[in-house]
Amino acid sequence: MTPASKLAFFGSICYLCILKKRFLAIWLVGLTALAAPLPVRPADPSPKPVRTADFRAEIGTDSLERRYYRPTFRFSFPVPGSPAWRWNAGLMYDQRMNGSLRGATDFWLSAGIERRLPGRWSLEAAVRHLCRHETSRDNPIILDVNEVLGIVRFREESFELGLGFGGYVGKTGDYRRLATASLILPGFPAAGIALEGEVKWVDFAEWLYEAGFSVALGPNTALFLRGARTYRFPAAVYLGFRYSSGETGGRPLEHFMFAAGAVPFDDRYKLSASGEYRLEVYRKERSRLIADAGFSSPVLAGDGFFAQFRPDKLVYALRGEYEREVGRSLYVSWYADYAAEMPADKALPFTGSLATGLKLKNQPYFDRLDRMFRFDVAAGWNFKLDEELTIRAGLNTVRERGLSFGADLGCRMRGRRRAEIDARVFVDAGGTVAVRPFAGFRNGPSLSGDGPTGTFKFVVGVGLYKWL
Repeated sequence: MTPASKLAFFGSICYLCILKKRFLAIWLVGLTALAAPLPVRPADPSPKPVRTADFRAEIGTDSLERRYYRPTFRFSFPVPGSPAWRWNAGLMYDQRMNGSLRGATDFWLSAGIERRLPGRWSLEAAVRHLCRHETSRDNPIILDVNEVLGIVRFREESFELGLGFGGYVGKTGDYRRLATASLILPGFPAAGIALEGEVKWVDFAEWLYEAGFSVALGPNTALFLRGARTYRFPAAVYLGFRYSSGETGGRPLEHFMFAAGAVPFDDRYKLSASGEYRLEVYRKERSRLIADAGFSSPVLAGDGFFAQFRPDKLVYALRGEYEREVGRSLYVSWYADYAAEMPADKALPFTGSLATGLKLKNQPYFDRLDRMFRFDVAAGWNFKLDEELTIRAGLNTVRERGLSFGADLGCRMRGRRRAEIDARVFVDAGGTVAVRPFAGFRNGPSLSGDGPTGTFKFVVGVGLYKWL
């Protein structure tokens, strides 16, 4: 039986399964069974599968006059020993907020495994989790949606088409069946314009959608216009500016990273997640202007580690920095920081903190393992917490291939508050996407007054770094 006839036969089986309401289980089992026996063409002389990552950030406004922010991290890893299989994972969140930074935030977590078929076809089994939280508002009932999908994709240079069928698991009691269709048209109807969208047919009764277009402004930058309607949320039109990692990197995005950690022996928190990206705004000879944007969110412990995963707050850290090279491997910069801490699902106002000062370092980005010894010293004035001093130092091996080992130590002092200390050891597997497992101790910072208590907590996790 040819691959095309297998797909046709499998489609008819899925149709009968839908009629008998045994849709989800048979589709996913059949998808795996279909993928495994397909013959693979003789291997062409091509590069080995590598780890890949891409990033996209959107900022703008919507038709309901709210501020809008959406960062998206996606990672893909080859399965060892099986070049046709890949693990995929991603994080995206939509934050819509008013002038007081109050509003709904949708966190989307995705994970799945993909089988690349001969030609341009692929099959994927994926789980997508949505949880909706409100910043600076009481929100006793959290929306949780768990989609489970089997997806068939066809990719050409001029378009990408995806069809998915599945259902819902877990606490998603109001939904049963799901069908999706997605389409991406880069360069249509003209170069520099792209169309993309996805439609969801929930229980074969309710339509959800997200569709729009973008117009390129330069390398990896664009204006976008999109209409969207998602679970239990009003339909809206979104307009704004987008920057992404793109195919070739370069300006404005310089790098991005994402890290997740577990706090196994803490009564208050059990997990933490953080991300960061850097934009190079301007460069001239030995100086440049850069902008960093980062976020972090600690997850409350709740009744147990596998109980509800509820974030305590969402913290943003924004930095503008004018950097100048003053000697061989020596850089001086002036910086301005702004941090905002937004409580989640609690009617508490956000807390902000503004600081400025000078910095001395021996490489442009501290976390990149370009040197055996790294340091970063910053001293300045925090307009809320008085003077501040931050010292970071790192020691590591430097290898182009294989594993690198190292340790980082950071100390931050602000006014009369107790010093914030973070000490960790790590192993770095370099490559197109650096994978860095770590373990260490820290006493975490906070802008709202409940700063470090002096009790160090053990943290273990992994960081993913992409250099462009």
